[in-house]
Amino acid sequence: MAAWQLLYAYMREGTSLRTLTLAEHCRAMNDEFADAVAESSIEELTCDTHQADEWTLRGQMRKILENPRLQRVVCRGALSPEYTRRVLVESQLSAADVRKFSFVEGPRDADMRRIFMAMDEAEGISSSDEEA
Repeated sequence: MAAWQLLYAYMREGTSLRTLTLAEHCRAMNDEFADAVAESSIEELTCDTHQADEWTLRGQMRKILENPRLQRVVCRGALSPEYTRRVLVESQLSAADVRKFSFVEGPRDADMRRIFMAMDEAEGISSSDEEA
């Protein structure tokens, strides 16, 4: 059963699912899953920063944020909060929607950011280019 089908099944049973935490690098997001989250009782969604960026660029995060019950999107992962916020703003999400995002750092996130910065430097990309 696909993840969005499972979410719909919970909703049909009258189950109140308040928090949804997706695994790191979850590949379940598609338009149907975004619709299911948008129509659910979810108040908090937790996902990886890479996922949040990808879903924002594909328009699926905008759909998810249409959920009037959704109060918070918690992002974890190696992408910096500043970078993710910039993607949200450049995608023209409302200020209220951008404020729903909070960021937590796991034990490996800082190390991964340093690795990404070193890779960018090796390719001639400065961190100011990414943050600007």
